[in-house]
Amino acid sequence: MDVASATPSAVIRLQILEAKGLADCKNPYCVVRLGDKIERSGVGSAGSHPAWGAAEGSVTVTWDAEDFLEITIREKGSALWSEDSKVGTAHVNVSALARLAHFRGSLQVFRRGTEKAGELAVDLLAKEVSPMGPAKLLQPALVKVHSNGLMGAVAAVADFEALDIFKTYHVVLWATSEKFGDMFNSNWDEEHKKLFKDPLKKVVQAEHASLYSDGVCPHFTYWGGKRNERATLGRGNDFLSLLGNGVRKGRRRVYTYVVLDEGMFFSETGANIAKDFFSKHAVHANASPEVRMAGTFRICETPERALILFLDNDSGTYRPSSEHLPILKEVLELNFPGLLVRVLDVTQPQPQDILDFAGPNETKGSKGCVYAGQWKWKVESEDELQASSLQAAASVWEWRNRNGWQRYLPEDECLLDQLQVESKGQQAETSAQLWKQCGPFQEILDGIWAVSQKLNHRDRR
Repeated sequence: MDVASATPSAVIRLQILEAKGLADCKNPYCVVRLGDKIERSGVGSAGSHPAWGAAEGSVTVTWDAEDFLEITIREKGSALWSEDSKVGTAHVNVSALARLAHFRGSLQVFRRGTEKAGELAVDLLAKEVSPMGPAKLLQPALVKVHSNGLMGAVAAVADFEALDIFKTYHVVLWATSEKFGDMFNSNWDEEHKKLFKDPLKKVVQAEHASLYSDGVCPHFTYWGGKRNERATLGRGNDFLSLLGNGVRKGRRRVYTYVVLDEGMFFSETGANIAKDFFSKHAVHANASPEVRMAGTFRICETPERALILFLDNDSGTYRPSSEHLPILKEVLELNFPGLLVRVLDVTQPQPQDILDFAGPNETKGSKGCVYAGQWKWKVESEDELQASSLQAAASVWEWRNRNGWQRYLPEDECLLDQLQVESKGQQAETSAQLWKQCGPFQEILDGIWAVSQKLNHRDRR
């Protein structure tokens, strides 16, 4: 980013007007953050619909080529010794604001990264602020990554791989409901229909909760570090970097995804049953009987070393219509400008022009297969893949440093991984009562339960 292009007089003027749908607040105020610069508003009126006067809601911050403006609503503690609490945060793409120059309207507020917490009405004015990036939407996509050591251990055993963390991703996508309109996919058969009725529905929802919840223990108690991480995704490279360009442990990977109005939920899938069970579309969709789109995706590389996100409609649960794939492509390109996206219809042959693209091994039964799919790619050696991965963009992971956020590189992440201290005795949050009602999934769940008990017993020794 060309920092020199930011002029000394470049500022963003913010008038906080009112908020709607918040948790009840007695003394709400806003903290406005732009890079390492922080300003604070006055206190608004009490209630779930607070309002700020002209003086109390006026905030001005100097712009110095930062990408995102962060507005956090906080509530003052009710006593001298009590801490202020966080109500929610709204993020703004500065480049999109610069193109508009002026915006008056509502911003979506989120808590815990991706949970909707209300709306904040604001008046934003960008003075002498230059569009530094390709952002088209006023609010950026948000991602929350959940890490689960137990599920990772089970998946590693099933795929005969080294022990690793199993990660699930929730990405807030904008304009999904507007673009899809009244188009949903729920073409399940009689067998899959059972997933959306009790008792199996409760099992699926319990599995979703275990994979996407924040947990109740401190981060240091989790094997592998933090239970969850948050980031702001402003462009296509951010999405690619989030997944390490789709490469983990020397192999290109395949991911199972669903798209709901609440966002895109996905995780890495696998060639064997345990990891694939965790990646089932119904689990990611929290047993929702209908989705906007579902399938698998992978990040492939052209002979010219360009990275392309390939998504398909390969979901035996929801059987999405191929007619909806172009809409999915449009939504992703809108949220991640600069991202190259192609969609594939699972009922059609693979296009000839992509057969020489480098991608994951999806040939069932072959050595190194990561997913038994139908797409065929050029499978690289580990040395070739490592050379290609060196061109990856910097990581988007952010960490709090005093009053600001900073980013660290992939090599820093590797160093942190080496320094993590394993926490012993992690317990699986499992309901044996539900397992007994699982019907056709009894054998799978019994296997998962047995492995988890062995792992816990080993840790206690």
